[in-house]
Amino acid sequence: MTEGTLFENVGDYKQKISIVSIIQIKEGDFCYSVKEPDDVCKLLTEFLENKDREYFVCLSLDSKGKVNNISTISIGSLWNAVVTPREVFKTAILSNAAQIIVAHNHPSGDITPSVEDKAVTESLHQAGKILGIEVLDHVVVGDGTYFSFKAHEMI
Repeated sequence: MTEGTLFENVGDYKQKISIVSIIQIKEGDFCYSVKEPDDVCKLLTEFLENKDREYFVCLSLDSKGKVNNISTISIGSLWNAVVTPREVFKTAILSNAAQIIVAHNHPSGDITPSVEDKAVTESLHQAGKILGIEVLDHVVVGDGTYFSFKAHEMI
């Protein structure tokens, strides 16, 4: 397909077509279990370090605690990312998750959770109870370290 064929029959050239790239991982190629907050931090450092804005991600885990999907839920600004239970649990349900771990980075490096971080965590925890998908943890990553809501008994 050439570039020109992407725009055939498109009456208004101001319309934009989003092309989404999907990387498929075969079963067994990505087999990562998370048992401790350290495991999550090591895994997420690859995804969240050195970002210039907040990224909010969801790790979907199967019934054995193995990660079967990592989804970027929101890419925000320097100070925040918009997150709703609807978007988080959409990816969890589509991934057939039994449990989830959510995480985001603080580009400033300060891993202290904000008031908004705490509110999102509570909202996700309540929604997870209703849906039967346990929210195991919310991890904030920054400057090679992390804050775990579970480790601080905030979830």
